[in-house]
Amino acid sequence: MPHSTINISKDSIAVVIPTYKRPRYLKEAIESIWEQTVLPFEIIIGDDSIDNNSELLIQELSILSPVTIRYFHNKPSLKQTNNIQMLFEQSKSEYIVLLHDDDILLPRSLELLLEPFQRNNDIIASFGNQILVDEHLKELSNPLSINDSFFRIPESAGIVDGFMAGAVSMFPNDGFMVRRKEALLVGYFHDGRAGKTGDFYFGFRLGKLHKPFYYVNEITAKYRISPDACSIGSESCYWTVKILFEECLPTDFSVELEQSLRDRIPIAITIAINKKDRKNAIKWLFSKYYRYKLLSLRGIKRIILFIWSYCNIPFLK
Repeated sequence: MPHSTINISKDSIAVVIPTYKRPRYLKEAIESIWEQTVLPFEIIIGDDSIDNNSELLIQELSILSPVTIRYFHNKPSLKQTNNIQMLFEQSKSEYIVLLHDDDILLPRSLELLLEPFQRNNDIIASFGNQILVDEHLKELSNPLSINDSFFRIPESAGIVDGFMAGAVSMFPNDGFMVRRKEALLVGYFHDGRAGKTGDFYFGFRLGKLHKPFYYVNEITAKYRISPDACSIGSESCYWTVKILFEECLPTDFSVELEQSLRDRIPIAITIAINKKDRKNAIKWLFSKYYRYKLLSLRGIKRIILFIWSYCNIPFLK
């Protein structure tokens, strides 16, 4: 792969990879970094595996790598949020790129993500579009449809409001570039406040710095949906809605954020009921983001599910 002539200092970029018992995927992730038109200064890997398979892989790849690889085998396991926080702290580069071990960067990703920083000193993060792929890297959906659902549309290309991008998940789960200073200021760990949505919560809190992000309207990453992947799902909808209701101010609710809540809240209500989180289930059912659906078939079913779960009415058993 020919490398770009873009002007960067040798220690500008670090790609950090948290990993857990997926050496085959990890190898593909690392190889995608080697193919970049702009190579990072280093790759930093935090391994939570209890076995040595990934460690042996890194020993082999380090011999071939055109980029310095720093490897940390966490014993005991740090778990994902603390693992990523450790990787952020280990980086000394100006920019950090987070790449989960089962995802892939497209060859021009680092070049595309770095270029906006060189033109604008104010932005603190850049990101592009994603393709959803299966465990064999076969494309699963139309890339336009998945990115449209997160407001990644051509009309939004360029500088975007950081808070909006984080709150509506326009800012992706990984494959983004962020200034190290702001990444450490926000921190990745969340002490359990975000459940399984640590990636979302990081982007949300980064956006709360109210500094601009940059949206590159190009596909920069392949996001793998595999049987053991931490993918977007019902549980994440619950935690995302909970965070937005608890941590957003009334003035924060833009048109985009309200649309995002309307899209997520039906599933979030069902999960809240199943978790017996009565307070949030009631609040969300009768919020303006759902109450207009209460008399729909699914709305009535959710009301019945709520009554069945909490009131213990015999005839509903």
